[in-house]
Amino acid sequence: PLNAWTTIRGTIGNKLAGKTITKIWVAFDRATNAVGQYRGYIDNIRIQSVSVPIGQRIGFKSTVNGKYVTNNTNAAATLQAPSATSINAWEKFDVYDAGNGFVALCAVNNGLFVSSNQNNGGNLQAGWATNIGTWELFSWTDLGNNNFALKANINGKFVSCDQNDSAVLKAGWATGITSWETFNWTGTQ
Repeated sequence: PLNAWTTIRGTIGNKLAGKTITKIWVAFDRATNAVGQYRGYIDNIRIQSVSVPIGQRIGFKSTVNGKYVTNNTNAAATLQAPSATSINAWEKFDVYDAGNGFVALCAVNNGLFVSSNQNNGGNLQAGWATNIGTWELFSWTDLGNNNFALKANINGKFVSCDQNDSAVLKAGWATGITSWETFNWTGTQ
């Protein structure tokens, strides 16, 4: 579009894995009947690991119990991993680039963003947020082999799968990564 900033994403890593990028060429196609000058600006170029599934729909499970994380809309849309062994509607999340190195997760079953509810011990809930705010920002730590940890921006605590509380996901106390804070993601439709 004219006179507007446009985000353009590419997947060059799929073709250049293991290689070093030394130049990035930017070009445009000019129609044969076009008149006038072309001018564009590039504000930011970011090259990041494809291990963070930005723009993808995923399911993820806790590595401590091997169960998939569910957005339980019958329990105040609380994220928990007590029993799901496969990915169904309640276990699907879209991963958003929230800017400044943060991600946001959106629950597919209700279209709401995952929040670290600071009024409820940091419980992760997808029950009200239609936009990304500070409670919805998370840092994604890649641990290899699709394993990852999430850290809530609002309080700097890692998300844990609390095995002492129905496997509820909470960003309430963890300052480091153990099996309770490790998750494994899988791409899904």
